[in-house]
Amino acid sequence: MRGWCGACGAVRVDFISRTGLAGVPLCTFANPRGPILASTVEATAIDLVGYAGRAGGIDRVTGMLSELSDQMDPALLVEAARSASVLWAQRLGFLLEFVGAGDSCVPLRDYVRERARNYTRLVPSAPTGGAVRSRDWRLLVNVPIEVEA
Repeated sequence: MRGWCGACGAVRVDFISRTGLAGVPLCTFANPRGPILASTVEATAIDLVGYAGRAGGIDRVTGMLSELSDQMDPALLVEAARSASVLWAQRLGFLLEFVGAGDSCVPLRDYVRERARNYTRLVPSAPTGGAVRSRDWRLLVNVPIEVEA
C-alpha cells in the first residue's frame, strides 16, 4: 500500500493505492470531459473493508456497506474478492450479513469456505479475548458493531 496525503481547504485527503490493481473489476462513468474508469461497487466494498482503519473505522464502513448493499451483484462480489486478500472477503461477507444483505453473499460465502484456512479478526488491531466465532466466515468478531451513517 502506498499513500499520499494532501489538503483541500479544511479537508484532509489521503490517497491510497494497492498492488494488483490490474485485477480490480472496473466500470465506466461518463462525465462532460469523457469516460472515467472507477472500481465497481463490489470492488469498492472490498477496499472499504480492507482499509477500514483509514475509512473511518469498522462502524463507518458497515454504514457505507449498508447503503451500497442493494447495488451489489452476488457474482461480482466473488470477482472483486479475487482481487484482494481472502481476509478482506471474510470480513466483507460477515458485515454484509450483519446489515441484512445475507442473500447476496451466498457465492461469496462459498468462495471464502474454499479458500479461508484460518480464522481472522474482524478488526486486526483489536484483541481477541471474548471474541465470538463466525463459522460461516471463519471470523473472530472481536468488537461490537454499531452502524454509522
